[in-house]
Amino acid sequence: MINKTLVADLDDDILTMALAVFLKNATIEIDSLNKAFTNKEYIDVARLAHKLRGSSISVGLEDFSKQAKLIEQEIKSNEAVADKEIQKLNSLFKQVQEHINN
Repeated sequence: MINKTLVADLDDDILTMALAVFLKNATIEIDSLNKAFTNKEYIDVARLAHKLRGSSISVGLEDFSKQAKLIEQEIKSNEAVADKEIQKLNSLFKQVQEHINN
């Protein structure tokens, strides 16, 4: 789940704290992204996906970051974001939550 090569410079205590902060903030951002998507506020979806992309890669969550990037790029290139892409991001987030909380 966590790509250790991306966070090799962080000791375990700092990584644990960073993951806790990520989880707290990302929970709010995922909720906001889902609401924005439901309301077809795609600029907000792209902004939130960008924010999630950066914060997730900084704690080694490469797959989650890639999915957020895909959503952001689809919106910026005026492609329709499929519901399945949002659902995949939500699924990855649930996996992250379970991994961090265990």
